[in-house]
Amino acid sequence: MTKYAYVRVSTKEQNVDRQLMALEPYGIQKKNIYCDHQSGKDFDRPEYKRLMRKLRPGDLLVVKSIDRLGRNYNEILVQWQTITKDIGADILVIDMELLDTRNKNGNLTGTLIADLVLQIMAYFAQTERDSIRQRQAEGIAAARAQGKHLGRKAAPLPDGFEDICMRCMGGEISTRNAAKVLAMSHTSFYRNYKKWLQNKSLQKKSNNNPNVPDGRKIINASDYLTIVVTNQPVVARGEVTLAQLNEIHNKMETELGNCGAYIDGIYFCPHHPDKGFEGEVPELKIQCECRKPKPGMLLKAASDYNIDLSKSWMVGDGENDIKAGKAAGCHTAFIGEADYGQDLTVNSLLDFIKKII
Repeated sequence: MTKYAYVRVSTKEQNVDRQLMALEPYGIQKKNIYCDHQSGKDFDRPEYKRLMRKLRPGDLLVVKSIDRLGRNYNEILVQWQTITKDIGADILVIDMELLDTRNKNGNLTGTLIADLVLQIMAYFAQTERDSIRQRQAEGIAAARAQGKHLGRKAAPLPDGFEDICMRCMGGEISTRNAAKVLAMSHTSFYRNYKKWLQNKSLQKKSNNNPNVPDGRKIINASDYLTIVVTNQPVVARGEVTLAQLNEIHNKMETELGNCGAYIDGIYFCPHHPDKGFEGEVPELKIQCECRKPKPGMLLKAASDYNIDLSKSWMVGDGENDIKAGKAAGCHTAFIGEADYGQDLTVNSLLDFIKKII
């Protein structure tokens, strides 16, 4: 018989020491203790899956409490059945001595009591999760109703942020290079850049500024089409809904329209191959053919718009952009200094447009 233990907390910030201390009297080897920092809403957890592959008939699984195993009533009962009946291992729940399958000894009454206790404890585990979510929602709603700011205080934006945003909007610089210039992460810059775009006074200022060159208008006046192809894994991770992404794209097209430019088409990949994100969308967690560096989005655009890819350019600021362009048979241009085997290296979208059109 091998002893195993399972430990779970909902976030990386939470501490597992209390659970580990409770396991000490059972003499479980450290390598046999599996720990997930993930919600108990389901059992799609990496360490739990590893544990399940290890369990053998006669082994013992120890958990501090039933809610550490999970918080979904039906799935707790299914997993309990899988471990004790299908695999043939035993389970010990430290905080509830009746939930110890080693004490069966063929006693039908004892088994019945244990099953009833399991169902009751699983029920309370789920209702507590539901209550937590309700309390969180009520607390957030009350705070917003009182005009309170939720979350951390925003860090001050670096000097020159507005000027860089105006250059970014005008096509002079990509968002990734803009982030580098301001010594910000791309995620942080892009989040604040979107807020900047939504500020009406700044919109008006940028739209009326004759010094903002809009390279896209030059493309629109040429024989080229402007097609955007973008990976959006935030959808698969559950961080942004399809409706919210569509709103962002509409906002971008509105901003371009205000500047007298337009985009002929937008193609996006909502998929992401890696699992394990809380709130993720399972059906979008797949290996697909559209996610760059694969050329799926470019091929779809070529089909929809009757585009000759051999006479087209894929322009981007990432290695995957160049790989996707080459895979689709396009000429490629990289905005930046790196060498990914591109046909052309430029400083900005506007720089590319001046050289090609």
